[in-house]
Amino acid sequence: MNLLEKNIDEYIDGLVTQVLSSPAFNMVSLQQQEEMNNKLYNHFYQVILDTTIDNLNEEQISQLEALDPESPQMEEKISLFAAQIPGLAQVLEQKLNEEVAKIKQTGQIPQ
Repeated sequence: MNLLEKNIDEYIDGLVTQVLSSPAFNMVSLQQQEEMNNKLYNHFYQVILDTTIDNLNEEQISQLEALDPESPQMEEKISLFAAQIPGLAQVLEQKLNEEVAKIKQTGQIPQ
């Protein structure tokens, strides 16, 4: 299932689950997993924001600047832009998949 077929929270949750179920993370405690879950979620969300902003025009950027990054409206705008901008959903998925692979390989969550 791709980014346009799910909401962003569900998509990120799937990525977090994928990372935490990898061999690099299967020996961590439940408490550590909860902490990592939050760090991974925030990291993937930031990747989505950064990649989206890199592909927006000035008018679209100004629409995002007025929103709280953690608001449902921000998620709606990103989903809308991903649907409107040709190839953005695929670029986002590629970036996120690269991040997942890197984290699974290194066992390190970027700060």
